[in-house]
Amino acid sequence: MRHIIWRNRASAILGIFVILVPFTGFPEIMRDSLIVLAGFLITLFGFYHGSANYALVEETLVVADVSPEEEKIKTHRRAKKEDSSHDEPSSLS
Repeated sequence: MRHIIWRNRASAILGIFVILVPFTGFPEIMRDSLIVLAGFLITLFGFYHGSANYALVEETLVVADVSPEEEKIKTHRRAKKEDSSHDEPSSLS
């Protein structure tokens, strides 16, 4: 969650920067370069998911949609499946 807040804040600051650049008095080539660079960074922040945190948020949402009874059944099935996979003889021997 901290990464999402950081990305939003950085995008907002870069957006303000894009608004202010035309009024700085820089030469046109420098202004254009700064605006393109800021736009590129905003785009990167928009597409970057922060994979570990994003997966954690998705997992939380999935679990929140399941009733406690359904969660017990799923946990029981997973444990049963794991136990049965350990009981199978190894074909590598």
